[in-house]
Amino acid sequence: NDQPKLRICISGSLSNPKSYYENLIVSSGNIYATSVPKDLTHLVSNETGTSKVVKAQKYGIPVISEEDLLKLLGK
Repeated sequence: NDQPKLRICISGSLSNPKSYYENLIVSSGNIYATSVPKDLTHLVSNETGTSKVVKAQKYGIPVISEEDLLKLLGK
């Protein structure tokens, strides 16, 4: 599998605990990030205006929904 790894951070609360998504992200061979570095590929958030969302937007990182995350991971 030569696909580049996704580096995904979660901001705020989703319908499941963060640990649930962390397991999905890591078990699908991707990287769970706790911050928003410039090399982050996606930020998952249902909120707007949080510091992580603002930072992601500044870096041009896509801010996606919980549903988008599940699609991205093929769930």
